[in-house]
Amino acid sequence: MILVTGTPGNIGTPLAQHLLGQGRKIRLMVRNPKKQDQVVADLQSRGAEIVQGDYADPRSLADCFTGVESAFLLVPVALETADWKGNFVKAAEQNGVERIVNLSVSGASSTTPIDLFRWHWQAEQTLESSGIAWTHLQPTDLARFNIRSILPTVEGQGAFYSSIGQGRVALVDEEDVAEVAAAALTEEGHERKKYVLTGPKAVSYPEIADALANKLGKQVTYIDIEPAKAKEAMVAAGLPEWVADFINSLRELEKSGGASGPTTDIQNLLGRPPRTLQDSIDAVLG
Repeated sequence: MILVTGTPGNIGTPLAQHLLGQGRKIRLMVRNPKKQDQVVADLQSRGAEIVQGDYADPRSLADCFTGVESAFLLVPVALETADWKGNFVKAAEQNGVERIVNLSVSGASSTTPIDLFRWHWQAEQTLESSGIAWTHLQPTDLARFNIRSILPTVEGQGAFYSSIGQGRVALVDEEDVAEVAAAALTEEGHERKKYVLTGPKAVSYPEIADALANKLGKQVTYIDIEPAKAKEAMVAAGLPEWVADFINSLRELEKSGGASGPTTDIQNLLGRPPRTLQDSIDAVLG
C-alpha cells in the first residue's frame, strides 16, 4: 500500500493517477473526507482508499499508515512546514513505513535567505535522521501552476506582471514531477537520493509571454513591476502577507539566476527529455 498526500493538487493528483494506472494499491490522506473534492471522488471510484489525516494532529496520522509500505509526503505552503513534515515522519516511523518520497524544493538549504526553503531543508534533515529510506524531490518553480496563475490578466488585459525582470527559470512540468515520484515510490535504487527536477531549459518571462501569444493568437506582454507593487497586488488578491513576501523573495532569487538550471535528472530517471514550456501551455490551454 502506498500513502499519497497532496490530493487534490498539482502533483498529488497526477501521482495518484499514475499509480492507479500501474495497478498499485493507494490510499489518499485528506483532511476532511466528508468534504470530498470531485477529483478525490473520481480517484476513489478508481479504487483509491480515503483516510482522514491532519498534519497538525499527530494522533490522526496513525490510522493513515496501517499496512502502508511507502508514502509520498507533500504539505501545502505553510508556516508550519517543518513541524507538519516532522509529525508525518515521526508517525510513519512509529508505524513501520519503509520508504518516504519527500517533495522538497530546489534551493533548500541551511543558508538560504528564503524561510520556506530553509523549513524544507529542516524537514529533509528530520527525514534523513529517521530509520526510513528517503528520497527528496527538489523541483524548481511549477510550470502549469504559474501559467494558470497569470491567465486571468493575460485573458483580460493581454498582459501579466511580476518582479523577476529578465531572470530565467527552468520551470518544471508537474506531470514530470509526478512521474518521478511514482518511480521513486515503486522502484529500487532511489534510496538516499536527492533529485533536482527542472524543465529542459531556463526561460524568461518575456519568452513566456511570446509563447502564450503564439498559442492564443493575440499579443501578450510581460510587465515588470517593483516588488512592493507586486506584494500589494498579491495581498489584495487574498494571499497572506508572508506568502507574498515569499513569492517576492523567490522572484529575486530567480532574477539573479539562482533557479535557472537546468539539470538532467528527469532525463536520467524517465529516459526522455522533460516536458517543455510549450507542452505545459498546451496542457493548460488545450
